Amino acid sequence: MARKKVVIPRQPSGSYYVNGQINGKSVSFHVDTGASIVAISGDTARHLGIEVDSENTRVGQTAGGKIHYFTVNLDKVSVGYGENTIIRTNVIGGVLPEMEGVHVLLGMSFLGDEIDFMQDDDTLIIYDDSSTDIAENSRLEKPLDRPTTSRMDSIKVRIQIQANIQEIGNANFPDDPNSIWNIESIEQQDSGIFLVDTRPVPNVGYQRIRFHLLSPDKDGVIRADYWEFGRWNPLFYS
Repeated sequence: MARKKVVIPRQPSGSYYVNGQINGKSVSFHVDTGASIVAISGDTARHLGIEVDSENTRVGQTAGGKIHYFTVNLDKVSVGYGENTIIRTNVIGGVLPEMEGVHVLLGMSFLGDEIDFMQDDDTLIIYDDSSTDIAENSRLEKPLDRPTTSRMDSIKVRIQIQANIQEIGNANFPDDPNSIWNIESIEQQDSGIFLVDTRPVPNVGYQRIRFHLLSPDKDGVIRADYWEFGRWNPLFYS
């Protein structure tokens, strides 16, 4: 069975929006890898016919402070069109009464379940791995030294690396601040160091760059190499 994919163009604001459905009703999703669940405003929840149970209230932490929300089970969530529709059932969601805006945040309770994605120029491509061999497609084939072994946690690490490599690349090559750094592979060595192979945009000046990370965050980068003449050559050290 062919691997499904949904291609989402980046908006001028830098955000990614995609149409989809929740329980058979149309919604507009804002892809948010920083959100742990599919987050819905109170008004949108009422429009979708989603009822909340006052006993299922939770407190979450955001950049703006603490928020109160109600956990709900979403029977069916989908994005995409036709044969490239990605569908998940029994997705954990949250209704935020004070949330504003018409967009639903498409968080990790959807993205973290057999979903893979990458940036390509000005688009975000979401892949459905549920019909493929997960082990074959996983970029993190070696276990992490810390207790991060689940599929969800592996994807979170990859998301964090993707975001920080973008920032690292732009910081070291300021002539092209809007460049997209496409990650080709992430592999963790027995020493615990992550080797992240990237293919930057052509005007960066290198076809491939490999970053060495002690941890997934940008402060964990200890060196970078570039590929030339059939071998890796030192580019910079932290």
